[in-house]
Amino acid sequence: MDIKITVATPVYNREDCIGRCIESVLQQSQLPFEMLLVDDGSTDTTKEVIKKYKTENSIISLFEAPKNGGENYARNRCVENAKGDFILWLDSDDYLVPNAIESVLTGIDNNLGYLHYMFLTSDRESEFKASPEFSQKKHVTSFEDWLTGKVSGDFVHVMHKSVFAGLPFFEEVRGFPGVNFIRIHRRTKKQLFINTLVTIRDRNRDDALSLIGILDNKKSIWESYINNKYFLANFENDLFIINKQLLNKIVRAHLLLGISINEIKSNNDILLRLKKRGINFYLLKFLNNSLFSKILYLTLVSYVKIKHFKFRR
Repeated sequence: MDIKITVATPVYNREDCIGRCIESVLQQSQLPFEMLLVDDGSTDTTKEVIKKYKTENSIISLFEAPKNGGENYARNRCVENAKGDFILWLDSDDYLVPNAIESVLTGIDNNLGYLHYMFLTSDRESEFKASPEFSQKKHVTSFEDWLTGKVSGDFVHVMHKSVFAGLPFFEEVRGFPGVNFIRIHRRTKKQLFINTLVTIRDRNRDDALSLIGILDNKKSIWESYINNKYFLANFENDLFIINKQLLNKIVRAHLLLGISINEIKSNNDILLRLKKRGINFYLLKFLNNSLFSKILYLTLVSYVKIKHFKFRR
């Protein structure tokens, strides 16, 4: 079967590592149909590095965003401009193993019928060796697995382009692509994990996302709140049916975030909606006021900064 793979890489200010990422694609035992890079308004020399490779290699395409729009904006531009049948998402600070594309194509060819395939990343090898499910050569996951957190974390996602139709990434939120991916998991219903190493991940960089405290200022708390709001808007009904206890836990965290940034009215709307389902949060309803908002905000930021400091040490 002739399958066309687009390696899609959103990138922002990665002049120090984007060359390695591109080289790993160009040195494949079997080249992909294309490598599409979306530069999200980089202010360093990232674009110049990409353009040099683009001039010398016909499989490389570049989309330049007029300004920095965030990860979800960049992912949408990847989907819109990809010409392959499947999109393989490759982070700009990661790189492919030499036979990655060949392994992906073989995996799809030998297991036709799925719209979403997942492959192994280097930072999860030891974790998966200890997993009864993911230590197997193949394992099927479901929407319910992702929604309830039974399956989580990073994989190499290879997704048929058709699954994105009508399901764009939420550009109002600059990060947090997880909600978007779970919507796609709901559409595909089943996803096939193939236990083959495809990418080497670099998570030792000082600016890697895993090293950043995401709730250390009002803007980041707001973005977390909006992300949770999208999550509830999309999956509240599913969780109410599948796992009410988890729904309660997520709503409780969301309401606390809302109180901390004074989203009192929005919180009241959620409290009223859940009350109609027979779910009540009496204490949070009492705390949902402007007076408690500032106290909770300062407490939350101080707690996260302390945790972040301990983590960095």
